[in-house]
Amino acid sequence: MQPHINDMSNFSVLKKIAFTGALALVPEIITSPLERLKVRCYARQKYSTSSLFHYKETGKIFSEIITKEKNMGLMYGFKGCLDFALTQIICRFLVYDFVIGRSSDDEMNGIERRYRFSDIFFATICSSTIGAIVSQPSEVLKIKVQLEPLGENEKKFESYREKTQNIIQYHNGNQSVLFMPGLWEKILHRSCFFMTEVMLFFQMRKMLKLEENYQEGVSQSLQYASLAGCASVLATIINQPLEMLYHRQVFRYLSKAESWNGVKYLQVLVKNEGLSGLYKGILPCMAKNGLNNFALMFIMQKFLTYEGNDLRRRKYDKDILKQGYKRGNL
Repeated sequence: MQPHINDMSNFSVLKKIAFTGALALVPEIITSPLERLKVRCYARQKYSTSSLFHYKETGKIFSEIITKEKNMGLMYGFKGCLDFALTQIICRFLVYDFVIGRSSDDEMNGIERRYRFSDIFFATICSSTIGAIVSQPSEVLKIKVQLEPLGENEKKFESYREKTQNIIQYHNGNQSVLFMPGLWEKILHRSCFFMTEVMLFFQMRKMLKLEENYQEGVSQSLQYASLAGCASVLATIINQPLEMLYHRQVFRYLSKAESWNGVKYLQVLVKNEGLSGLYKGILPCMAKNGLNNFALMFIMQKFLTYEGNDLRRRKYDKDILKQGYKRGNL
């Protein structure tokens, strides 16, 4: 049996990181306009409606960006989020490579629940925490850039290095401004979101029995990608208040407002803006996360093949070995 042309089972860790990071940037570029729309929605203090999805206000904000900055206005701040996107994507792909792959080994040996849940749980927490800390400066800079006034202004001609220096200077030389704002809320959100997303994906895959009905080709990739997109949308709805809280904490910190702990600020947000205020920007957030994870899973299924993790192929090989044959003689 010839190995798959894109098999990465024997790749080194650095090759896997480089290859997966390069491929995963494609969906990030496609969905980046939704990122600025989301941040602008979070920054809007008062909405004229109290509906959960705020679709009218989201449409107004979208129209404002297009009117004042034309089509490329939605891409403003993209350079600042590349580091954040790469960090998160690499962590997530490493979780798939080292954890989900080993859970496939457990399935072959009849071990299903114990190792799968504990491995994925701890690896998810660790990867999300590390990714949140490493990408924090880029995330703060991205938010600062995307919050700048719409239309023509002198700030749009500053380099990212100048923007960083101006932020630090504005805060009296305090360089921790790029690390501290909303860090704990970000770690909590990323961990909860990723954990919810992974567990929903596994449960839906189990309910639909995709592993039992495995089939080669594009249809299998689309099935897995669709499940990943749905899981991401549901996880977004569940964890949206945490993301809203993180962005508002960054807004306050960048404007030198009084620093509040997450619980106190959450109470203030609910009091001033209602429960629906915690779901501002949920439409672009759902669209971005859903499309992003759909594309990521499709790429993973089509281009990142792990020969050792194909359950049907491994079961076939195991049966052949029981008969006393070697794989090289096939």
